[in-house]
Amino acid sequence: MVIGSPSHGVDLMTGEGLSQALENTEIVIDLSNSSSPEEENAIHFFRPQEKIW
Repeated sequence: MVIGSPSHGVDLMTGEGLSQALENTEIVIDLSNSSSPEEENAIHFFRPQEKIW
């Protein structure tokens, strides 16, 4: 199991550390969450991550 969080060197917004964290990984479970329930803020949070994956 790999924890992909800023405190573990992974920034989902920029992709920094992501490729190293996912090395040799077969399954990814995305439990990331936007800090705001408002639709526009949530879209702003998740859209850049779609491009990284």
